[in-house]
Amino acid sequence: MATATGTTNRWVLVVEDDDDNREVLVEFITGAGYQAKGASSGAAALAILRIDAPCLVLADLYMKDMNGKELLKLARAMLKTAMPPFVFATGAHPSKLEDISGVILPKPFDFDQLLNLVHHHCSAEISPAPSHA
Repeated sequence: MATATGTTNRWVLVVEDDDDNREVLVEFITGAGYQAKGASSGAAALAILRIDAPCLVLADLYMKDMNGKELLKLARAMLKTAMPPFVFATGAHPSKLEDISGVILPKPFDFDQLLNLVHHHCSAEISPAPSHA
């Protein structure tokens, strides 16, 4: 799928207000062979989403400027049908997550679980070219 910038959307947007955590996540995802961009806030994520749509948004649920639910609501209003899937990362106790819809990735999370989610949402099926024998 082409986006407004003409690229494909096979990249992950990591929204994390902790600089070290964001850097580790972006490095892990890129080290696994995927593209990733980091955003330090919900507002920064929305600015990126206005320009280009990722295959997946990995968002911290509790950030300083807005929580992940607010980010999701604003992104839905802005993107309408071109909405990428959201995965929320949080260290919150499960009892505080009852009103959250979507995928929750508990912190600290298993990097294999994260990689499975990225692979599921960001790996394009490549069909072999037809042979002309």
